[in-house]
Order: sequence, then structure tokens, then C-alpha cells
Amino acid sequence: MDSGKNFSYRQPNTNDMTETEKLLNNAQDIARRAFVDPSEAAVMDLFRELCNERDRMAWAIDGRESATVH
Repeated sequence: MDSGKNFSYRQPNTNDMTETEKLLNNAQDIARRAFVDPSEAAVMDLFRELCNERDRMAWAIDGRESATVH
């Protein structure tokens, strides 16, 4: 992965997107709001954080908010 390369990803119909694609699209949107010209590395960092947030929410919904995730 070239961290200096700008990242541009577009999916025409969000109904046809997987959950992963939706998270990646959200990461790109956040990066564009936060940075003038976000790099692929910035988008991927945000994507990983969104994945982590999703996982934490799933644990909380299951009633395991006090569990330790390794």
C-alpha cells in the first residue's frame, strides 16, 4: 500500500454494498471532511477505527460492556 497515494473510492448504490464497503465509504467521507486531500493511509486508519467501534458496539449490545477484548 502506497501511503502517499490519494485514495478515491466510489460505490454507486449503497444498497448493494457490504458492511465492509459501507465502513470504508464512511471512512473516506470522514477523511474528506477532516483533511483537504486525504491519503489512502488516513482513510485506512479511519476505517480500522470504525471497525473497532463497530466491534465494541456489538459487544455492548450483547451485554458484555465490561468484558476485556484481547
